[in-house]
Formats: sequence, C-alpha cells, structure tokens
Amino acid sequence: MTVTVGGVTYDVEPGQVADAATQCSNTAGQVADQLNGLASFVEGMTEYWSGPAATQFQTLMEEFQAAANGIHLALTQISAGLSGTNENYTQAEEAAIKAEQQIQITEQNTANLT
Repeated sequence: MTVTVGGVTYDVEPGQVADAATQCSNTAGQVADQLNGLASFVEGMTEYWSGPAATQFQTLMEEFQAAANGIHLALTQISAGLSGTNENYTQAEEAAIKAEQQIQITEQNTANLT
C-alpha cells in the first residue's frame, strides 16, 4: 500500500508489518528466556558471597531484573504497535477497495440510465 502524506510517500506492505510483529514477539520470548537463564545461573552463586558483597549483589540483581523486564516490555510493546499498525493498514486498504467498488457500481448505474 502506497500513501503520500505531506509530500512524503510511504510504501507499506501489511504482510511485512505482521511478520515484523511476530518476530518482535518471538524475540521478546527468546530474550526473556536467555535473561532468566542467566539470572538463575548468577543467582546460583550467591552461596559464595556474604556480608557487604552479598548485599551489593542483591542490589545489582534487582537492577538486572528491572532492565530485563524493561527489554521484554519494550519488545512486546513494539510487537503490539506493529500489530495495531498492520490492522489499521489492512482495514484502510479494505475500506479503499470497497469505496472504489462502490464508485464503479455508481458509475455503471449512471451509465445504464443514460
């Protein structure tokens, strides 16, 4: 679908947008799995630390989890945004096709009357 707005031409293929949404969603899951695995591995080392080192480690792990959650959230939001964009473009394209068909029917009816 090609649209020109304000002199700028946008060429969008809804199928590609849908594929990108799926890829982002899949990547979000893969990244979450990898980060959870890393966190489990590192947290398994807590038995080797005590005192201030253990306290600092817990603080850093909380920061790590917050960052990991942020990455997952960003990827899922990108996926949702792409899915919404795909849906909007698809609906707009369907509406344009229906409008064009209606115009053609109207023109045919008008031609038949004359």
